[in-house]
Amino acid sequence: MKPLKLISDYRDNDRCRESFNRLSREVFNISFEKWYEHGFWDDRYVCYSYADGDDVVANVSLNKLDLILDGQRQKAAQIGTVMTHPEYRRRGLAGELIKAVLKDCEEGDYDVIYAVGDASLRDYYPRFGFDPVLESQFISCVEGPPCDARLRKLHPSDPADLNLIHRLSTVRKPNSRVFGVDNARGILMWYCFNVLGDCFSYWEEQDVAVVSRQKGPDLHLFDVISAEAVAFETLLPQIITGSTERVIFHFTPDLLDVAAQAIPMKDEDVFFVIGGRAWTGPMRFKHPATGQA
Repeated sequence: MKPLKLISDYRDNDRCRESFNRLSREVFNISFEKWYEHGFWDDRYVCYSYADGDDVVANVSLNKLDLILDGQRQKAAQIGTVMTHPEYRRRGLAGELIKAVLKDCEEGDYDVIYAVGDASLRDYYPRFGFDPVLESQFISCVEGPPCDARLRKLHPSDPADLNLIHRLSTVRKPNSRVFGVDNARGILMWYCFNVLGDCFSYWEEQDVAVVSRQKGPDLHLFDVISAEAVAFETLLPQIITGSTERVIFHFTPDLLDVAAQAIPMKDEDVFFVIGGRAWTGPMRFKHPATGQA
């Protein structure tokens, strides 16, 4: 058996990128190709992969962004897109790639190195120096009726709508001083093509894009994208329906000026931080969903 080859930062190598996309489709049923074709895959997203010949068989990606923690900007490295082809599992490949990413992070002088993974990884990431830090889910009850004027649905497949989302992503302000992300527009644009593509809408009067999905009585609010702060009390009637009872925020909503209850998240995605036992960041926070790679 020939040895696997470690390759990195190959976004413009068509053969490697196509193989990476085949793996991501097989493991996660997602693709990065449209994201790349539209120019949104920038140098802040770097793949570290093992290749068997021309085939990418395992991957861990480094995402470079800034965190806003209690009003302070922190240079951050987020580890994500951890995947291995089924035929190459149980060989420690993902672990070796995580080590390779962490080694390069040591030279990058990052303030925070972290990952977001599901609860099944609670015992996995600590092998590499990560510790879980408990997040909170912010929930607000709805008391008023919706307004007659609804937001316009956006379709990322429409070039005009995609350009609108991209424009707002370049001028947006973080939704939180407690825990926000910045310089993560590439990740947000990735969600236009995967997972949340049907969730974007636009409030033209205020030049605000909203990412949300109604599920039963709950409105899941993933993001509010605008250049200026948005008053939630004026936005709320625009985004709810007559059946909405609660708004569940998938970010920390302090700058929306909304009364929201913070409930500890115990069975959802877990926020892992290198040296998390000494975590000095906020105690009640939610990592923004559209900044999670």
